[in-house]
Amino acid sequence: MMTRKGSDTVRLKQQREEPPRLNIEGLLVYFPYDYIYPEQYSYMLELKRTLDAKLIRGQYSYMLELKRTLDAKAVPGNIRTAEHFIGFMKRFLEYLKSRLRIHHVVQESSPQFLKDIFEKVCIDRKPLRFCAERLRSLLRTLEIADIADFSAITLISHFATLVSTYSKVTMASFTMTLARTCLCPLIVGRGNDQVAMSSKFETREDFAVIRNYGNLLLEMSGIVPDGIVAFFTSYVYMENIVASWYEQGILENIQRNKLIFIETQDAAETSMALEKYQEACENGRGAILLSVARGKVSEGIDFVHHFGRAVIMFGVPYVYTQSRILKARLEYLRDQFQIRENDFLTFDAMRHAAQCVGRAIRGKTDYGLMIFADKRYARADKRGKLPRWIQEHITDGSLNLTIDETVQLSKHFLRQMAQPFKREDQLGLSLLTLEQLQSEEMLQKISQIAHQA
Repeated sequence: MMTRKGSDTVRLKQQREEPPRLNIEGLLVYFPYDYIYPEQYSYMLELKRTLDAKLIRGQYSYMLELKRTLDAKAVPGNIRTAEHFIGFMKRFLEYLKSRLRIHHVVQESSPQFLKDIFEKVCIDRKPLRFCAERLRSLLRTLEIADIADFSAITLISHFATLVSTYSKVTMASFTMTLARTCLCPLIVGRGNDQVAMSSKFETREDFAVIRNYGNLLLEMSGIVPDGIVAFFTSYVYMENIVASWYEQGILENIQRNKLIFIETQDAAETSMALEKYQEACENGRGAILLSVARGKVSEGIDFVHHFGRAVIMFGVPYVYTQSRILKARLEYLRDQFQIRENDFLTFDAMRHAAQCVGRAIRGKTDYGLMIFADKRYARADKRGKLPRWIQEHITDGSLNLTIDETVQLSKHFLRQMAQPFKREDQLGLSLLTLEQLQSEEMLQKISQIAHQA
């Protein structure tokens, strides 16, 4: 009995040592674990069907492709257990500390970084790729609800994954594929009295400029439905403008059309203003939100659909140039990359202006007006630094407009957007069916775009 038990035990161990096999539509796959999640099985089933289709076209070796893909998905053994992973992260952290103990800037590519870390601490590329996933799995296993205390190690794991995943970075600016022209950028350079509108330091206190800004907002509040978001270059500038509008009686006239809410530097007050602004847009009263570029509203708040039918950018949002950090950055860019200070400051301002007006377009069924209220936007050196998807919709007829011309173009645009727009209107343009996506013509087009990028 003892011998038979022992032999049974050995036989069971041998059976356990042989990896389990899965039958996926007639294909036997050796799976290295004792259990499998439904998502893993679904992934392998989808992969097998994809490879079947490629095998029919004679493109790939069936078993070799499946094995390579499954191997690429497996977490490396040297970070599979928690103890090994913690030790691995300690070594990686010590290497980063040694790299930071220098007094000069070093610039290198991802392959150079990976070569250096392998030569100095023998850390290979593959385990680095799985650091973020492995840390996330470990925190989930430990059932840690509040991961704020682990933000530093999370950041390091994300860096490890990114630097080991992307050996070559390609940057390209793509346009949007739209079934209808759902954005309308307009550059307002003059008031109806032909006084140039600008937030330049020399003219920002000009009574006529402030009055024209107020008249622009007043006219737009009378024709744009629901919500309008207006951005200023700074909190101080916004406060001065609003105070002057109050003295001139412009605010009172605007409030006859819509309610006015103002972003402040207090987070609680701004949250309350946003909540009430959305309520006013929901109940049909309409509202205007006065906010600041580089503030909370411009960074992370989306004004989808009726929450932002028009966005007005009052002035060009240049950054404060007396900051020591900014001066050091400008000096570094000038010395290392020969980038002139004015070019960088202009690019940065245009990027933030585009970020502000882009709050209005959050989907292909959304639409909105983008109004740049400063004559400097009409200049080629400024306009050329806007994103491509905005530049494509700026025509010669939308440059250096007066307030009345802006109102007429806005009315025409809003009438067009008020026409019925169905899902079927997007088919073949901004929305593809499965048959269109899998067609040979579309596959060739996607391949061409990928090669151009």
